[in-house]
Amino acid sequence: MMKIGIIIHSMTGHTFNVAEELSQKLMDKGHTVELKKVVPVEEQPKNPKNVQLKEIPPVEPYELVVFGAPVHGMAVSPTMRLYLEQLPDLGDKMVAIFVTQSFPFPFMGGSRSVGQMKKICESKGADVYETGVINWSRKTRQAKIEDMIDRFCDFSDRPLKAPAGK
Repeated sequence: MMKIGIIIHSMTGHTFNVAEELSQKLMDKGHTVELKKVVPVEEQPKNPKNVQLKEIPPVEPYELVVFGAPVHGMAVSPTMRLYLEQLPDLGDKMVAIFVTQSFPFPFMGGSRSVGQMKKICESKGADVYETGVINWSRKTRQAKIEDMIDRFCDFSDRPLKAPAGK
């Protein structure tokens, strides 16, 4: 079984709710799971470029890390972007990424946000094995959450990458 970290930024609670469901499913499968929040000093600074982080969860203890964030202005939240950019090398980690958004379709910022997060993680050597976009205003939201969680939990046949330099 694996030690898994689910690290999220959530403003309205939607991202946190999805993360809780994922956490429970992974624990039901026998994994050790820790759910951590990235917390900014100020949730909505006047200038998003001025985001500062108050709580910065480490990724080192985990074999697999799931990052989750809301979409803000058709892009990943500035808080999660800053968090991911300051992370150390992720070369020995399997990573999954999801975003939540109020718009009904992924092309309305969700896909772009996932792409931004994936690019940052891969630039740090991560093996991004799965991604997801949850559109909060869709009637099919719960089914989409369950499908994404099933996909995120299906990593048992994937080998862990060897840590860089080993």
